[in-house]
Amino acid sequence: MTETNAASFAFDPSALRHRISLKKPAAPDADWLTPESLETVATVWAGILTSQARQNIAADQADNAEEISFVIRYRSDVTGITHVEEDGHGYALQSMHDPDHRKSWLILKGKSEIGHGL
Repeated sequence: MTETNAASFAFDPSALRHRISLKKPAAPDADWLTPESLETVATVWAGILTSQARQNIAADQADNAEEISFVIRYRSDVTGITHVEEDGHGYALQSMHDPDHRKSWLILKGKSEIGHGL
């Protein structure tokens, strides 16, 4: 019988060149949208998988957003993370997953308004 495994996620550790901070609300009832209400859980090295900017114009309002995907070494202590900060720019965490279920890497996807870093 053939065993089905998740496809292997190959990532070169030498691409971990960006210093990022993983943040979560400082208190359960904190306003997690303001930098003052966030605490740093860890500062780690990351690689950038994808980064794209988009602009939507609807109802005469411009919506500028940047979406970015970081890869970091797997960590089990990052539950509750809501924000990622890199080079002075803040990103609201959209998702976090282990791409091949081997507990080697985590992919963090974030979204930010351009020009509105945390």
